[in-house]
Amino acid sequence: MGCLWAARIWQNAKLPEHDGTTQAATLLLRDEAALARWQRLGGVLIYSNGSETLVPVAASTIAHATSPIDNLLICTKAQDALPALRSVAHLLHADSRVLLLQNGIKAQTTIAECYSAMALYCLSTSHGAYLRSDYSVVHAGLGQCYLGSLNLEHPSNGEDSSALLNSLPRTAMNIAWDADITGRLWTKFAVNCAINALTVIYDCRNGELLSRPEATAQLRALCVEIEGIMGTIAACPQPLTLLERVETVLVATAQNYSSTLQDVHNARPTEIAYFNGYLRELARLADLDCPLNDAVLKSFNAIAQRNID
Repeated sequence: MGCLWAARIWQNAKLPEHDGTTQAATLLLRDEAALARWQRLGGVLIYSNGSETLVPVAASTIAHATSPIDNLLICTKAQDALPALRSVAHLLHADSRVLLLQNGIKAQTTIAECYSAMALYCLSTSHGAYLRSDYSVVHAGLGQCYLGSLNLEHPSNGEDSSALLNSLPRTAMNIAWDADITGRLWTKFAVNCAINALTVIYDCRNGELLSRPEATAQLRALCVEIEGIMGTIAACPQPLTLLERVETVLVATAQNYSSTLQDVHNARPTEIAYFNGYLRELARLADLDCPLNDAVLKSFNAIAQRNID
């Protein structure tokens, strides 16, 4: 997703209406090995709508980055977001804006607590993207993006939202402003809790959770339990008709494999601790039992561990 956003921001900055006033993007990479892989390609290769474009996005390792950062997009997985921010915090200034693209709600909440004086924003997206190889990204599904302020008390919250939107690829990524972005994040978190682990347990595409009777029964029961837990959270939008939302997502992405299932198949770390794991934390804080969620976590962890072994 980071490659996709970097490429779209670079392309947006080159549009005639910006007249060179919008700064192009730079990819911040972990180490020299990642930079060497980028240098072999010379940019980011985007596959979209049957065509491919090499976008000459600049890149630097974090260790060698020296320029102040005006807008920082953190496109890591949830568990890596806070370390990523800390690694470049010395390059941020009083007017810097940080945009978080993580799934879930836990990473955003943690960062807001640690960096309360910073202008923090969240992007919630339904775009689909995956890497074919290093820095070669397929923009697989055109979706929507919603942008909103995470820390509503920050002085920057009163700024014209269009200024921030215009610095981003508003048209290419279909971005709209959302004054209640945290409500949207809570809802998406609940949907992730219902779907992602089950796609691993049943080793299936998203849509198959609605076509396999056993999976569908478990999904429906899990949605009821999640609703009960989420109903205790003041920040969560009410009422949360979770099953209806989940079914809408599963129909729209029926042929897709969830990101969590892809991670398990590739023996990569997953975000389940930030989905169902965090849901269990919330249940315990509310003195609620969550036996269905606990069973899902147990089954998921066993499968994930087998793939690593």
